[in-house]
Amino acid sequence: MKSKIWKYATVLVVILIIFNPEMSELAIFVDAVGLEVFLMLLEIQLLAILSVFFNCKIVPIYTYLKYIFAVYHVAFMATD
Repeated sequence: MKSKIWKYATVLVVILIIFNPEMSELAIFVDAVGLEVFLMLLEIQLLAILSVFFNCKIVPIYTYLKYIFAVYHVAFMATD
């Protein structure tokens, strides 16, 4: 049952991509490797992009806030 669903989904995606002439090479690639592998490659690409965003944007903000709260906590404890 599951393999039939993937087969029909692959055919549907390939047909939709073929209707866009600029993406005909992508349709051939998806048809060759299968939809599962294609979605796995998209997931890996998304994880790579998100990891760069996380390391460049989120971690420095977290580190700065951690430092600010540590300094504030030390200053607050020193006044007691």
